[in-house]
Amino acid sequence: MNLFAPGAHAPRRGFVLLVTLALLSLLSMLAILFVRRTQSEQTVSRCYLERVRARMLAEAGLERAIAGVRAMEMQQAWLDPRDDWSYKELYTRLEFPPADFPALPGLRAPGTPPKALEDAVYVSYYDPAHVKVDARGVRRGYSGAVGGTHERDGDTYSLKILDCASQLNVNNFDLPAVGALPAHPGNAALFRMLDGLGQALGEPNLGSQTILNHILARRRLG
Repeated sequence: MNLFAPGAHAPRRGFVLLVTLALLSLLSMLAILFVRRTQSEQTVSRCYLERVRARMLAEAGLERAIAGVRAMEMQQAWLDPRDDWSYKELYTRLEFPPADFPALPGLRAPGTPPKALEDAVYVSYYDPAHVKVDARGVRRGYSGAVGGTHERDGDTYSLKILDCASQLNVNNFDLPAVGALPAHPGNAALFRMLDGLGQALGEPNLGSQTILNHILARRRLG
């Protein structure tokens, strides 16, 4: 028997080729799984980093607001909407005319709704240098920034500080029972305040009963 005859080891060579291909396929699958696992871990780490950064940025904004209001209390005994802390996006050109406030040229016209905080320009602690255009082409203002990040202007935050002590809770009325809604005892002093304001201004539509009717109508629709 001639062991060196051509084709004598052909079956063995074919078997070795199949084993080699199987090992290469297994190694390729392991390499792909390793790459995907690495990419997933990077994505999870990046998301966690962004969450921590966003939380720290929000806390920085709150601390800035608290420190600013406390510093203002040391200077004057009242909160003035003309101060830097005021969220001027709620006001119109009649309340802050350009002649008196040239730094606020784009306040909304009377009768138009204010912008949301995400799209506001005249946020609390507004600075003309703190205005940028986002990806939608909308001009946005921001109250401050924390540097050292991948953003060009740093991570920015916007503040909306309101003086709630000067506001009226128009939902605090003595509401009668309506359908499934129970009666709600309200504030009688608020009734007298609104009625007196309407009489002083000569505006009968500013009375408490008119506002009560609007609240009841909206609750029925809701």
